[in-house]
Amino acid sequence: MVGTSGTADELLRQGEHYYQTAPTDTRAGQVMASFAEHAAMVDGRTALRVRLIADPSDAYSASLATAFRSAYGDGRTDMLLYTPTDAPEPSPVPGGPVGPSVQAVEDLAREVCRAVAAEPRTAVVWAGRGSHFQLFLGELARDARDCPEVSVLGGDDVTNALTEERRPWEVFAGLTLYYVSHGRAPALSGASGEAGAFLSAYDRTYANDHGARTGAMRQDAHVALAWDAMRYLAEGVDQAWRGTGGNDERLDRGLLQAVLYQGLGGGGFDGATGRIEAHGAAGGGRLTEKKLTAVEQGGAKGSRTVLLCGTVARGDVRDVWGQGKHPCP
Repeated sequence: MVGTSGTADELLRQGEHYYQTAPTDTRAGQVMASFAEHAAMVDGRTALRVRLIADPSDAYSASLATAFRSAYGDGRTDMLLYTPTDAPEPSPVPGGPVGPSVQAVEDLAREVCRAVAAEPRTAVVWAGRGSHFQLFLGELARDARDCPEVSVLGGDDVTNALTEERRPWEVFAGLTLYYVSHGRAPALSGASGEAGAFLSAYDRTYANDHGARTGAMRQDAHVALAWDAMRYLAEGVDQAWRGTGGNDERLDRGLLQAVLYQGLGGGGFDGATGRIEAHGAAGGGRLTEKKLTAVEQGGAKGSRTVLLCGTVARGDVRDVWGQGKHPCP
């Protein structure tokens, strides 16, 4: 299996024939911690405290929150747990985050507002799902007298909220939003030929669709990750087919599995979302160790990249970010 946007670290423990194109939650959490540590993300200043929101019953949320807290430290992190009432698995994930919890999204918004009112340089780190982020913002908007402005750093799932009819900053006007992206193709097209190829194919396919959602999905790294995953699989099929001498009848699942296990020729390829390493399970390479990870600032005028860490293409590695040249995780 070649994964697209799956990030939970436990996916790599499901079997030796799973190959991941997206960064793990551990890497994303480390990048988020570096950004929260150094970025002037709260009214032009760095955050003094972080209110970390997570769902302990969700593998993605639990993994991302644990990774962030481990990298950022406990001393300045206040955990707040919230499991939506419609959660399919309400039991906490083993080894997941622990801390005080709230039962309703309105209580979640109230607690966050209190924290920001008490210390205005508090940043909110949202490790939950994007589908619940809009509900949280709606509750903030209803009762924001004590916290008219809130700065949020979200995980990559928050990008799902950016495709909604009402964007997050339209739901809560006082929002300053930063979020993790696994490679926004428009931002990479100048340095990556594959990002440009993806955008050209996307534009040809949706040339007659001028809807807001189509434009938003063009910016969404999850779509470009799917493009890279399909190329990963296609490269494996092509390599397996050439190994048969071009005999279609000899090409089967076992040959493809063997090729992916041993690794693609050349060790990978430059994808639309950055360099994709494909050294194979035999070489311990079922993911890209320095997979490109970005932090974007969203807003009504569009997104802009404020952090870029990892490998854009072979020979193009971004190992520092920001004017302070902060080391990339």
